[in-house]
Amino acid sequence: DAIARERTRLARGLSALGLEPLPSAANFVSVEAPMVAVEAMALLQERGILVRDWRDPEHPNELRITVGRADDTDAVLAAMRDIIATAPR
Repeated sequence: DAIARERTRLARGLSALGLEPLPSAANFVSVEAPMVAVEAMALLQERGILVRDWRDPEHPNELRITVGRADDTDAVLAAMRDIIATAPR
């Protein structure tokens, strides 16, 4: 139940940032980053947040974000807000 609640909160938070997370019933949320996923991963890693790309050449911008605790969700959403604000349009 805790993972499901946090997954919903993460997906809603990403949606509120203008991203479109894919529906999920797993312990992760997938979302298209506003840049190539490898670049987003590096920016997140600078903040101590580890995520994965899809490793699929057909989807170069997709991130896979594992659902964690509430403070993890807060950190991911804050970092994504910063990344979106600085991403080239």
